[in-house]
Amino acid sequence: MALNDNLLISLAQDRAKNYTNLQYHLNLLILGKQDSYSGSVEIKFDLLKKPNEIILDSHQGEINKLLVNNIESKFEINDFKLKIENTHLDKGLNSIYIEFKSPFDRNGVGFHRYLDPVDNKEYHFSDLEPFECHKIFPCFDQPDLKAIFYLKVEVPKSFVVISNTPEISNIVKKDRRFVEFTKSQATSTYLFSVVCGDFVTIEDPKNDSEKIPLRIFCRESMRQYVDEKEFFEITRQGFSFYEDFLQIPYPYIKYDSVFCPEYTMGAMENTGLITFTESYLHKHKATTIELMDFANTIVHEECHMWFGNLVTMKWWGDLWMNEAFATYLAFIALQRNTKHKQSLLDFSVSMKGGAIYEDERSTTHPVIAICDDTNTAFANFDGITYNKGASAMKQLHFLLGEEQFTQALRDYLQKHAHGNVIPSDLVDAFQKHTSYDMTRWFDEWLNTSGVNTTYPKLTIKNNKIDQFFIEQIPSKDNDITRLHRTKIGLFYEENNKLQLKHETIIDFKGKITQVNSFSNLELPDFIFTNLDDEDYIKPYLDEKSQKYLQTNINKIDDELTRQLVYNSLNYMVTDITLNPIEFSTLIFDAIDEETSETIYPTILSFVGQYYSSYFTKEKKSQFSNKYFDFVLKHLNDKSLSHDKQSAWFNLFFQFCKFENKLHYLIDAFNKQKVGVFELDIVKKWNICKTLSFFKHTKTNDFLQILLSEDHGDNVERNKLQIEVALSNDKQNYFDLILHDKELSVERLKSYMKGLFSSIQKRENDSLVAKYFDNCESIFNHSDRIHSQNYGSILFPFSHSEESLDHCHKILSKDLHSNLRRSLKENLHYLEIKQSIQKKYM
Repeated sequence: MALNDNLLISLAQDRAKNYTNLQYHLNLLILGKQDSYSGSVEIKFDLLKKPNEIILDSHQGEINKLLVNNIESKFEINDFKLKIENTHLDKGLNSIYIEFKSPFDRNGVGFHRYLDPVDNKEYHFSDLEPFECHKIFPCFDQPDLKAIFYLKVEVPKSFVVISNTPEISNIVKKDRRFVEFTKSQATSTYLFSVVCGDFVTIEDPKNDSEKIPLRIFCRESMRQYVDEKEFFEITRQGFSFYEDFLQIPYPYIKYDSVFCPEYTMGAMENTGLITFTESYLHKHKATTIELMDFANTIVHEECHMWFGNLVTMKWWGDLWMNEAFATYLAFIALQRNTKHKQSLLDFSVSMKGGAIYEDERSTTHPVIAICDDTNTAFANFDGITYNKGASAMKQLHFLLGEEQFTQALRDYLQKHAHGNVIPSDLVDAFQKHTSYDMTRWFDEWLNTSGVNTTYPKLTIKNNKIDQFFIEQIPSKDNDITRLHRTKIGLFYEENNKLQLKHETIIDFKGKITQVNSFSNLELPDFIFTNLDDEDYIKPYLDEKSQKYLQTNINKIDDELTRQLVYNSLNYMVTDITLNPIEFSTLIFDAIDEETSETIYPTILSFVGQYYSSYFTKEKKSQFSNKYFDFVLKHLNDKSLSHDKQSAWFNLFFQFCKFENKLHYLIDAFNKQKVGVFELDIVKKWNICKTLSFFKHTKTNDFLQILLSEDHGDNVERNKLQIEVALSNDKQNYFDLILHDKELSVERLKSYMKGLFSSIQKRENDSLVAKYFDNCESIFNHSDRIHSQNYGSILFPFSHSEESLDHCHKILSKDLHSNLRRSLKENLHYLEIKQSIQKKYM
């Protein structure tokens, strides 16, 4: 989607006022081994009044015929809008018939075509959120103009065809297949989907006995990586949870899942037809966290069948009404109804941690976002909409209680089923079940940005607590405090363990709130102001607690509390109040006593994050030399689980990115293990790619070995990245990124990943200025996927000082909003890095 392919909210609102009872009668013809497809669509609708013209969202393909109420009509296409004269329109029922031809997309959205390099088989899939359906056929591409879809598809005989609804008929005539689907329920255009190609079908053996039939589709070359037993089990456990929790049966007829090559997102909740990235088909032995992440995505997309599909936001500024609930309830579903009982621990790290990081950027925004057009909508698929929205719902759940929260959600879904909603609809549903002022709560939490910090304060009398206060530090930049409900705990050491002796639940609003229930208690060893992680805050540790925990953190028995303490210390690092080297040392000192299979790799990942992001080159060398043997010792420890050893390997891999340590990587590749930890194909590729950045002579030898061992679509991408890294002409690849319009998004991403490695910093010096010189052109003229990748993957983080200067200069200009946001997000990271290095390095 080019950036001028955009829908303004003003046009969407005008259309929504005048068009009702929409139907799309769509026919698609896919010949196979072609770069384009053709089709026809008849759009039926009622007009409340005759407009000056009809404006449809459209693609840049060909319109070969257009009839309005069976009469040929004049039309024009400008800026992806198909404008049709009103001469033959009437108030009431109308019909527009269009014959079209369209190119397949190459950037992973719209209607994407993929040719498998392994077996030359062909695959097509759609990905239409937020504003891509019109790339398949002309339509009113907005969420509040729901329509009934009637679909017929003609394809080569070998193809499987899947859509949102079951088939009515599937007929083969000679070398062609003709498939017709049952009509859909009222569906937003972004939730329509069509998938076809030489897919393998995997049916759940339980389909005959279960009311919701489940199927998986994947490429034949990826079939060996599908664990259908696990997939079907998690999916059915998710449905069981949602139907019970929401008291509304699954609203649709069937539920298919497709793994798609070159897919740009994690997954998409098309009604009855979920599309997934193939990245979830692990070619290596997946860690528990990786498996939990995949399971979370499965149940997240399931939840959308209720939140987003059955009940849909009216416009993209309220995307959170889909995503906040799907994100939060997915973690609840995993915790209550699957084997992933530690999901809420992961929520505290991945979801809440990500929300807080984004909420402290200058680019943060309220959860209820100002969204004037679909370009802005695309930018708001971020950690505020998803992570903070989910964190706010977790806090609301705690504030209202289980019964009130769940009953409000049931009322909301039942009242607005098959319709579109705005925030006041949700406010009304909650208000019926609480005495709290929900309008005020939504304003404080969802119409403002920023995160509060809490800090315990106490006065002492006779070596006991005299007065206990919780201080709420306002959000940065807006001085806002909010109504919070939290649980505060006082811990005391007994028998070499920290015991939670006293706890209280408290509502607090202002900057200082007294907690009377703690008066006259013995002084605790450790105080925590967000037990069970119910609140969305940064819970800072008081000085005494912080000092005590430096050597006693493993005396906290409760896993969640222990992880939350690590999270608090992590926040202090990014707030530049705690030295990341000191925190990393604390983690290493505590790691051998850490019993949690979830916390163990998580806190080691903190060390890896600080090492790669914040350490100077000199500090990296010193730190890796100091702890190298320590890391190797753990990789030789047979008693450690695969998850723990995998975390140690990740540190080992980072520590080896020095000329004098490359022999460790070469030895690991040759032996296919480090210590007792065996390398999988992914880790061997990573070693080869690292060697390529050093232009090591072993690179090509290892590449040939990998080409003989691996035959997936990732092979080509890895090979291209290595090609760029080895090249002495980086300029050529940079020019391809800038100007080649025929290359697929995945090929361009591979070129980007081969540039701006910190290992090749000097070699890329001349490209830094060129990167910033071309930013405006890329964001003004390229499609949104390429622009996003240019702003994130290609950004020259390796050249921190130069990039800081360029960012400040370019941000003084009048820029496209998406470019401004991308630059400011990168600038935020660089400024944290610079501040940490100046203070601690």
